Amino acid sequence: MRYTLPIVARQSRRAHPMPMILDLLAIAACGGAGALLAWLLVSALGWAGVGGAIAAAVAGMLAATLLWVSGVALLRGLGLLK
Repeated sequence: MRYTLPIVARQSRRAHPMPMILDLLAIAACGGAGALLAWLLVSALGWAGVGGAIAAAVAGMLAATLLWVSGVALLRGLGLLK
């Protein structure tokens, strides 16, 4: 009679790199779009200097986060994400 541990006997699954690459591309796209929206907002308001840079950073992060969340919600609603 041979005994094997289920963890040792189970073969490991290799992670596919494509979902990770798509995640990185989506993060870059949301970050770029957020930065563009923040730059447009700060430029439209006429803010400059350190205050404008801080406002742009905060607005860009907020916009990128909202774009990411809305994209995930959309893809889940369409059934493309679990």
